[in-house]
Amino acid sequence: MPIIGSNLKEMHFKRFDLKSQKIKLGRVKTDIKVRNISERDIKLPELRKSVIFEFEFSVDYELEKPAKKKLGEILIAGELIYVDSEDKQKKILADWKKRKKIDSELMRNIISSALDMSQLEAIYTARKVMLPSPVPLPKLKLSDKRQGYIG
Repeated sequence: MPIIGSNLKEMHFKRFDLKSQKIKLGRVKTDIKVRNISERDIKLPELRKSVIFEFEFSVDYELEKPAKKKLGEILIAGELIYVDSEDKQKKILADWKKRKKIDSELMRNIISSALDMSQLEAIYTARKVMLPSPVPLPKLKLSDKRQGYIG
């Protein structure tokens, strides 16, 4: 896939002060969206046009108790730089301008790349402000049963 670069443009994170209240975390809600698609000249060995996919990744830590309050929030905005044939780039830009849609296979690749970048930053950021990880991390389970070698 012709994604040749990425940039983080904005990071916002906040943990709300709820010290005087008993809290119970309800759910961690994550969302990612392509906000805009535009064209930009970039300098490779020669000057070329590229397609810029602007995205926004958000995490809301919704509380079950007290209701309708949040423990915290994370917002990460960035862009992916995409280069392909001139015809494909024109089609992407035209489809976006006309319908705000892009090809599902391309969208899958764009969202996957944006998630890779955003989720790592969100995990790191959440830890800094003492919020739970927005992505479930693997847990080690110890078992009393000892398995013998089978071979």
